[in-house]
Amino acid sequence: MRRLALVLLLALATPGAIAQRQQQTPNQPQAPTTKPGPVRVEPNWSQVTAAQRSQQVQGLDQLQSAIKQQQAGQRPSDLQGKLSSFVTQAAAVNAAVLIPLSAARADTTELVTGKTFYNFSASYPGGQTSSVLGMCSGTRLPDDHPIVRSMQAETRQRPLLPSLGERYQITATETGNQMTFSKFGCAYEIELTCTASCNAERELTDIASNLVVINAR
Repeated sequence: MRRLALVLLLALATPGAIAQRQQQTPNQPQAPTTKPGPVRVEPNWSQVTAAQRSQQVQGLDQLQSAIKQQQAGQRPSDLQGKLSSFVTQAAAVNAAVLIPLSAARADTTELVTGKTFYNFSASYPGGQTSSVLGMCSGTRLPDDHPIVRSMQAETRQRPLLPSLGERYQITATETGNQMTFSKFGCAYEIELTCTASCNAERELTDIASNLVVINAR
């Protein structure tokens, strides 16, 4: 609001007033005008902590508990033997690594990581597969850029998922459906493929409502 008020105030200056000031100080050097530069994309770890406290995302203890419950049902969890190495991998990623709580019952799981991104994939009984891609790298336009303002206005028209605390968009892909949203200053994409019929929106929102952060700082 303060920035908008300043812009409006400057916009009200008339050419005559500007000319009069230039006449009063003819030898005063003009200050160079600078445009806001790109903003570096970085994860907001304090938001991650706050989201865990409000249960917008789960912690490792919830995932470990879900794995134990799965084992109690006499069906071994693929994630059980991999979770420790996944946590080690995730620690080196400069992004909040979110994986579905439902991964505790997956037939197979895989985590691919880079410096500023990760991709977690899982396959489930019945032929359903999902993947969660997170990325927090590069730079973005400043908040006051017209393109950013336009995108923010468009985002506000999207549905809100209260349990996630973010607005999202679901689109069809060649192989299934995907949900996109932003959280903690990073971009996320959840893809879902069902070999049998399924309610894609319900499944995707359920995954997004039950994400576990495995590298909170």
